[in-house]
Amino acid sequence: MIIDAHNHVYPEKIARLFKEKASGSASALVGLQPRTIPDLLSAMDQSGIEGAVFFCVARKEDAVINKEQRFHNTGL
Repeated sequence: MIIDAHNHVYPEKIARLFKEKASGSASALVGLQPRTIPDLLSAMDQSGIEGAVFFCVARKEDAVINKEQRFHNTGL
């Protein structure tokens, strides 16, 4: 079993704002893009990763973590 032990996920609204503000910045140049839970699950499927540990840095919408974990109870 492969587990990715370091991920950051964001609510859709915050991920979208980050992408808009980061375009052209150093983050965009090195390919750092914020992921939502569906983004993380898609990347896991493409890479054959069965589980993930994730952190949400944007704490304003904490409730999204519990909601998403219940909705996507597959290796998170």
